[in-house]
Amino acid sequence: MNSHCSHPSPRTNCMSEPRHRSRACRGRLLHLGVFALLLSLFAAPASFAATLLLSTNQSSFGPGNQLLLSASITPSNDAGVPADIYVAMVTPDNAILTLNSTLQWVSTLSPIAASVPLAALQANNFYAAVLPANVANGNYNFYLIAVRAGQDPANSSNWLGVSTAPITFAGGTSAPKVELTTLNGSCTATQYCNIPLVAGVTGGSSPYSFQLDSFAYGTPPSLMTVDLLTGNLKGTPSLAGTYNFQLCARDIGGNTDCKPVTVTVSQASTPQTQAWVFIGGSVATLARITVDGLVIKDTNSANLSRYMYMTPGTHTLTATCVEVYCFSYLQLEAPSGYAFSVTEMRATPEEIPPGASKTFTFTLSKTN
Repeated sequence: MNSHCSHPSPRTNCMSEPRHRSRACRGRLLHLGVFALLLSLFAAPASFAATLLLSTNQSSFGPGNQLLLSASITPSNDAGVPADIYVAMVTPDNAILTLNSTLQWVSTLSPIAASVPLAALQANNFYAAVLPANVANGNYNFYLIAVRAGQDPANSSNWLGVSTAPITFAGGTSAPKVELTTLNGSCTATQYCNIPLVAGVTGGSSPYSFQLDSFAYGTPPSLMTVDLLTGNLKGTPSLAGTYNFQLCARDIGGNTDCKPVTVTVSQASTPQTQAWVFIGGSVATLARITVDGLVIKDTNSANLSRYMYMTPGTHTLTATCVEVYCFSYLQLEAPSGYAFSVTEMRATPEEIPPGASKTFTFTLSKTN
């Protein structure tokens, strides 16, 4: 938090970064709505372990004005406790962004500093940005929050301290209409796919977020979801077929354009030497699971429920922790006439700390 951005690029413009994503959010984005609600309801602190103060250089802004953020932290009884520090912004339409460690506004709950001992801190003008003309008019609220390291910031019981700084913005101009151009795609059933659906987006205030049009007829293949940042369709479809649905692009001001897309899922080959097996279980959101190198669960989904074909013989399953806290409890189920050498696999957070992996080896055998 002690860095100062004296010459911000357009990417650091305070109110032109990714907005809070849609209600289709999965995984780590699920908490954003809860987090925004907690911020909107926040009044006076009860008994926090630290006194936080967040301030701006002025209270009213217009196009071309420079926004400066300053912060201070004064710990009390919990000095030295490891903490994650968040700087959040709630926009006039209750979208929420956080300032990450590279001083970029992002739509995920990203700390500006992670696992730092709670200590006295004075960071004057740690963030600076010239506000552009296409910022939405209205009231904005900035928050400084200290959270116990590795804990969920959407749970206020994990907060060690909080402070808010409101501002208003006026004189902004409306952005051009959002225009989305889509692509059709194809995939194979029972195989992991990452399908680009976005050819381009113009107009509005970038960057954009993507979501399904929940009011339109049609749905994507089962077990597949839209990546909110790229618009790609990701996952492992279970059934072949032709799927027609609508994809929407949304800019920071909430302007939306929806266009139809078609995804064709072809039938997978099913050699007689393979068995249709089930892999399921409970997995921390920020974990990735692979079987024989094939991704069967990425970081966008919380739990695992997956049928797949598997050849009798020796196989490997790997659980990889992508971020701060991961665990896995997995079960294997073989069809009649087959058996696994193991049916349960566990990996605790201590066994797969951030950036680490744990690999299990097992066999599938024919029993008759």
